[in-house]
Amino acid sequence: ENCLLLIDGQQRLTTLYLILCLICDDKSLLKNKLRFEARNNSQGILESLSSSSANETVEGKDSSLIYGIEIIKAWFENNKINKSDFINKLKQTFFLLVSIPKGTNPNQFFETMNNRGEQLELHELVKAKILETMKDCIEERNVASEIWDAVANMNGFVFNHFSNEIKQIIFGNNNESLIPSSFFDLVNSFSNNEKEQKKLSLEEFLDKNDDTTINCSQEKEIKDVSANLKSIISFPTFLMITASDGKEDFSLDEKKLLDSPVSDNWKTKEVAQNFIYKLLKYRLLFDKHIVKRENGIDEDSWVLGTIIDKEGNINEQSQIDNRNLILMESCLRVTYTSPKNMHWIGQVLSELDKNEEVDIVRLLEQYA
Repeated sequence: ENCLLLIDGQQRLTTLYLILCLICDDKSLLKNKLRFEARNNSQGILESLSSSSANETVEGKDSSLIYGIEIIKAWFENNKINKSDFINKLKQTFFLLVSIPKGTNPNQFFETMNNRGEQLELHELVKAKILETMKDCIEERNVASEIWDAVANMNGFVFNHFSNEIKQIIFGNNNESLIPSSFFDLVNSFSNNEKEQKKLSLEEFLDKNDDTTINCSQEKEIKDVSANLKSIISFPTFLMITASDGKEDFSLDEKKLLDSPVSDNWKTKEVAQNFIYKLLKYRLLFDKHIVKRENGIDEDSWVLGTIIDKEGNINEQSQIDNRNLILMESCLRVTYTSPKNMHWIGQVLSELDKNEEVDIVRLLEQYA
């Protein structure tokens, strides 16, 4: 009967209703717009407010709703709010209504939703702020989001976190640590992949594919040895290191992510796009030049670089050739047990960004 049962949002809608009772000239528009089915006293007050002036306390009523009206009146007066300006703001307010299927138990739904919900982590807020700058171009936003998600998985090698098609376009057949020269080159790479993959209807797909069976034995042969390699820092720490350009004048404390240099990277769309590009570039440098731990092996097992042999294993000769660098980086990692103090990683990546041929061992010896 054109009536909605509210599962979540009661306080917000009640507050808005009280504001309307205070500023609306035609109270008849509010009648029966909001009802408290199981609270007779509250329902009676709502009916009184919608038929009289909310500027006057409803006589004989003692309720938090009346107290709410008094608070709203005081707020309007203390902040010298112009009623017509405020009404114009309300006219630009949008509601997002999420309806649940008929037959759903509303009490069970509410309990499940509120008990299992989680707050966004700080790095997820950063992602939202950065993507917000690209809201006028869904293609750029999608590319930025996919790059972000790939980089956010700090374990293993970043090129393995993309689809095979994108991985080949960006990094080549042998997973060389190549990277396009700008964010827009990355967008073009994704765009070209979309064009190559013609969209098929389900009927067309079934007609063109006589045998759609996946060969499980072949699937098992596809080996990603990097899945066992664990990063020595978390993604929030990597975000701060990337944004710092090697500076040490702040703490790499994950709780202070929004107060770190990261917060400078969503001021404009161009700045945000450059940061996404820099994230991928720094992550490739990180994978190639910063040690990782090998899961399931003793604590002395450190791995450096992304070079793998034909069987998909880490190239042992590469580890021997880089032994001094592995010793130096693992030493610093063990010395600085807290990621808050591992600015050496930022200094190494910043120098590699300028010149990938820099002598990292010498750089870290000076740092030490």
